Amino acid sequence: MLAVMEQKEKEDFLSDIGCLFEAHAERFVGVVKEYFDDKIKLVTEQYLGLREDFDGMKRILDSHTEMIGELAVDMVVVRSDLKAIKAGLDTKADERDVVVLDRRINTLETKRV
Repeated sequence: MLAVMEQKEKEDFLSDIGCLFEAHAERFVGVVKEYFDDKIKLVTEQYLGLREDFDGMKRILDSHTEMIGELAVDMVVVRSDLKAIKAGLDTKADERDVVVLDRRINTLETKRV
């Protein structure tokens, strides 16, 4: 086909093909740019969502850490209170001792009369 055309026609034909190619190339580059822009936007939204989740989990972890610290302090108080109660129980008579003493008193009272 190009062999039959004159030089001017060949140049016009090649120029038209070049314009068509350039238009298609521009359209293609525009489509690729939109595609990547959408993907970047999607990744950015996902990152921000994960960041919010992470911040929420960090706040919860901080509050739980504080609660555990308070529980540890409370357990120290409970232990010291239990030691004091235990020391007090060692000096008091238990029920068996009271029963034995009651029998001895009854025995002594019956002998006295």
